[in-house]
Amino acid sequence: MFAKIKSPWYKYLILTIVGVLLIIISVATHDAWTIYIYYTDGFLLAGVVLILLGGLSFVTSQGAFDIFSYLGTKRNNNGKKLTLAEYSEVMREERQNKGYVFMPYILVGISFLVVGIIMLCFV
Repeated sequence: MFAKIKSPWYKYLILTIVGVLLIIISVATHDAWTIYIYYTDGFLLAGVVLILLGGLSFVTSQGAFDIFSYLGTKRNNNGKKLTLAEYSEVMREERQNKGYVFMPYILVGISFLVVGIIMLCFV
């Protein structure tokens, strides 16, 4: 199970940078660089956004949007198009090898959320 959770380190780095950018945008929109509560809001916002993106990634990895990708499939060499059931089976087999692609979103989002909650306790 842990082999499927393990992701390259750069995914975590990119998501951390995205989270920091969300914090900077959140504080910049209030134009209050010295007020502590806006940093708390930024951490909570970044955590929730990343967790929601992880949830969307999870739903995608379970095949919820296969019908939309099926609409754009091309015909095979014989000139026939796969049926939706055949296409879903092919996609399921491909997804089994990818592992848990949504875990970096969830883990980085939870870390931002925990930091935001800790900061909220001291405001």
